Amino acid sequence: MTTLDAAVPLTADLAPETPARPSVFARATAAWRRNAFGVLAPMHLLAIAGIPAALVWFGIQATSGLFWGDVVVVLSPVFFALAYGFTAAALSRLHQKGYARGRFVRDLTSKSYGRRRLYGLCWTAVYYAPAIYHLFLAIPVLKKALFRLYGYRGEMGFTTYPDTWIRDIPLLTLGEGAYLSNKATIGTNIVMSSGHLLVDGVTIERGGLVGHLAMIGPGTVIGEKAELGVGAALGIRTKLGKGAKVGARCTIEHGVRIGEGAVIGIQSFVGTRCVIGEGVIIPPASVIPARTILRTQDDVRALLG
Repeated sequence: MTTLDAAVPLTADLAPETPARPSVFARATAAWRRNAFGVLAPMHLLAIAGIPAALVWFGIQATSGLFWGDVVVVLSPVFFALAYGFTAAALSRLHQKGYARGRFVRDLTSKSYGRRRLYGLCWTAVYYAPAIYHLFLAIPVLKKALFRLYGYRGEMGFTTYPDTWIRDIPLLTLGEGAYLSNKATIGTNIVMSSGHLLVDGVTIERGGLVGHLAMIGPGTVIGEKAELGVGAALGIRTKLGKGAKVGARCTIEHGVRIGEGAVIGIQSFVGTRCVIGEGVIIPPASVIPARTILRTQDDVRALLG
């Protein structure tokens, strides 16, 4: 058993956005961006709800009195839902350019943050409309079309639910058969105490499983067929190796590495920057201090007795 000494900040290579120079031009640009968001946000919402409503209304009017007009009326909620989802997703395309990992100032005068807010508005317009979102998730061709429009480029054979929290769709990498349980939180972003927003991708490889009410932080990698149990939490930039298992209600802090086939017993705590070797088994309700390296089962016995 050994311990790691100095710590490099987990967000060291995610450089903060360079602040604008306090010139007259910069101040004018910042004011324009702030005011532009106040105009663009309601315009987006009006388009997302208004375009589908207009299309349905025109469809009903155009078929009024025809023998299949009643069918159009009956199916109008479905037409509205489809148009709503695709309108929101299409608008999100306007704000995906420059969508990247990093630390960003949570200020509308920031070009990057403004884009994030408008993209987020387009995404949550669908996410918080559960009946519409469920329709898209339930039909594979619609699911693929929706996620592709929102910028997702990974495998489509994953499972998620209307109440699984996901955001920053372009930064998700999900393998075939990945399973995101209901009420899990796939945290691609987090607000830091400095007021910055930390954004990083999340990777869940083939057959990886995230349990009910589990939470994972930015930069997390869950390996092939690895499992995160019910109510467990993974910190920033933690990695689970292939086939690793983290038991229910465990807390795994930031920057931890858990090797292939390792098992963390239920209700255990693993401190920041720990390394758990391949095949190592941590008993239930264990506490592993920060920066501890456990390469073998003998190391575990030496630490825990």
